[in-house]
Amino acid sequence: MLGGRPVIPVGSYVGIALMGANGNLHPARMYGLWGPGGSMGEFKEGVVYKENPLFYETWDDHSADWCQRISDERLAIWKAIVDGKGIGSMEQVPAIHDYISTLYKGQIAAPETLAGCFNSNDGYKGFKCPMKAEGDGFVPDFANRYFTEDFPETVATYKGIADLAGVATPVLDEITLFFQKFMGKEYIKDGKLAGADAGNTKSPQAFGITTLDDLLSD
Repeated sequence: MLGGRPVIPVGSYVGIALMGANGNLHPARMYGLWGPGGSMGEFKEGVVYKENPLFYETWDDHSADWCQRISDERLAIWKAIVDGKGIGSMEQVPAIHDYISTLYKGQIAAPETLAGCFNSNDGYKGFKCPMKAEGDGFVPDFANRYFTEDFPETVATYKGIADLAGVATPVLDEITLFFQKFMGKEYIKDGKLAGADAGNTKSPQAFGITTLDDLLSD
């Protein structure tokens, strides 16, 4: 207990960094909306959408699939650390469905599916997509915190740890590469967190950490 609340110990602070935070949710949902095959149609310069839908209530299986894929990559990174370094245990970093259904227990009408954990969640109601008005409609707002915070602060951290652990992250790479060009940023280059803007993230690499042993050292 800490401050009267239950606390789950994790074998390393790296486990906390790999939790299913906004970096697992928001990029997956936005890619499910505006990436290739997205439910609103792939975004390209000049595309204007007719409406700004509710972000969570309209969450579909397509977005849930991308969310699950990011979750799988997070767990693969953690597994490489648990197995390779003997730090922590797998259950300390939960899959996204377990994480959200537990966190919002009692507030979700359809917790059986990952999509339901979002589109029937009372805690997520009323939020519009990160878009701004343009012309007669709306476009993604790349100055919104879902882009300016979630990618450099969480997605880049997942990716940076993955690079140190030698774990491939094709899903994180695909989503980041799609959006970074619209953001005017370069986080991923040649499959690594080695782009021009990598130093402006919260990844281990931005702090001069170049090996997994250095990251895990006291």
